[in-house]
Amino acid sequence: MAVVEKISTLPADTRQLATERVAIRRVSIRPIPEPAYRGAPVERLQRCRAVIVTDVGEIELSFHPDTAPEHVRQFLSLAAAGLYNGTDFHRVVPGFVIQGGFLSGRQPPVEETYSSWLQPLRAEFSDRPHDRGILSMARATDPDSAMDSFFICLARQTSLDGKYTVFGTVTRGLDVVDRIAAMPCDDQERPLQRVAIREIRVSEEKQP
Repeated sequence: MAVVEKISTLPADTRQLATERVAIRRVSIRPIPEPAYRGAPVERLQRCRAVIVTDVGEIELSFHPDTAPEHVRQFLSLAAAGLYNGTDFHRVVPGFVIQGGFLSGRQPPVEETYSSWLQPLRAEFSDRPHDRGILSMARATDPDSAMDSFFICLARQTSLDGKYTVFGTVTRGLDVVDRIAAMPCDDQERPLQRVAIREIRVSEEKQP
């Protein structure tokens, strides 16, 4: 986009034709990369771990592909591609949840190459309760609209059970979660000090 913007600033004549020639030297066709965990078997997903690296500490996650395989595949694929890097925890509700990973608010924006990855997921509701430390996927009013943004429960949330897809659990770093939850916010539930997600590191445990 920077090149497009630079071309748009070139001088033009009355017919809106550039007065300086901009040559197209070549056109390269690049294949769209496949999501790293698309179609990954549940057994592999169960060995995956992730660490959310924030400005205030790290949050380690394990996953529940036995009940939410597509949500786990989506999250891991986005994380492995670095697409969550530059997002933030944009919503904090004390005693309820902290929410982050909204790709529309990413700095810099997600490249168009990855736009095909961002498809709504069919709900994978289960009987897993929304306990403290549960990782669940945010959505709009449509149950099948979850896509990228996720939240972590700060306490037991019975009102969310069976309505949002639980796909992971915090295994380390609940103190970091609480630190984020304690940050002052504006009247839109947004932290006054931005809590950036620097990266989400994905790893896989070795098979026994």
